[in-house]
Amino acid sequence: MEIRLNIDDDFMKNLSKNLGDLKTSKITTEALTILNWAVEEAKNGRVILSTDKKGEDVKQLAMPVLDKITAK
Repeated sequence: MEIRLNIDDDFMKNLSKNLGDLKTSKITTEALTILNWAVEEAKNGRVILSTDKKGEDVKQLAMPVLDKITAK
């Protein structure tokens, strides 16, 4: 399948640089992989959290598209 996207050049250049100069196609694959994982987690009634290395300063991923998914 071919996907065409319009994404800000500076955003993609910065993202690519932060990821070790990955190609756009690889970044897209990685992004869709993590989104697919997040969808499966939401379907299972789970939330996605981020913490610092000590397990403190907990933040929940805010992504409206995931909020629309109903748990099994």
